[in-house]
Amino acid sequence: MHELDLEAALDPKAPRITGAALILPQGYLDLQSGVPAAQVAQHAKNTTEVDERAVAAVMATEIALGRQPVEMPHNNPGFDIRSERSDGHLLFIEVKGRISGSDTFAPSYSQVMHARNSPENHLLALVEVKPEGGEELRYVSGEAFATAAGEPGWATTSITMDWAQMWHEGVDPR
Repeated sequence: MHELDLEAALDPKAPRITGAALILPQGYLDLQSGVPAAQVAQHAKNTTEVDERAVAAVMATEIALGRQPVEMPHNNPGFDIRSERSDGHLLFIEVKGRISGSDTFAPSYSQVMHARNSPENHLLALVEVKPEGGEELRYVSGEAFATAAGEPGWATTSITMDWAQMWHEGVDPR
């Protein structure tokens, strides 16, 4: 009963603010400090548009190569396009589109594991989407994609990879 009486006598006090933070985008700070706008890193403002343009570019490239591509549903784990060659061989293509000037990209754990499970059938399509229009793309073989990602742990959801390094690993589509 004594403990209940002590709890009933509690007198809560008004909360105190002990800290604060102001978060500003780096691009804003760069512009305010006099960095020319052309040198401020560009980031996609509409990632859906960038993704759609990247997938469309790969679909058109696959058709031009004489293959029969099929775009997978947006939530398909592991790859974005299934493409069939004239000999019936299937290719699973993961598309990573980034706006020009991007430094990194992040494949999901399931995308990396799909590439590891079928490296001979897997391609990573890197698509540079230019704000003024047009896309450039490179294909990275499944083997290079799978080994470059390191060994993800069981709690890994995505892996950050260097865009320029993987672009260099890639080849023109064929």
